[in-house]
Amino acid sequence: MTTSACSPLHKSLFCDRSIASIVSNIGCWLEDTEGAWLISSITISPLFPQLYNPVLFLPNISRTDIMSG
Repeated sequence: MTTSACSPLHKSLFCDRSIASIVSNIGCWLEDTEGAWLISSITISPLFPQLYNPVLFLPNISRTDIMSG
């Protein structure tokens, strides 16, 4: 008996979660793109668009520091 790579999608729970994950990833990509585009369109300084992603990452650093020690 051979199984295909798509055979887990026949289970409704797995299929629902896979679709939700794909939609969530697309939403995150859109949010990142829109944020960087908005920052670059409202300022003429090249510094602010470059600081956009590091500033978004700072809460993750502080959260791991608090949890680890």
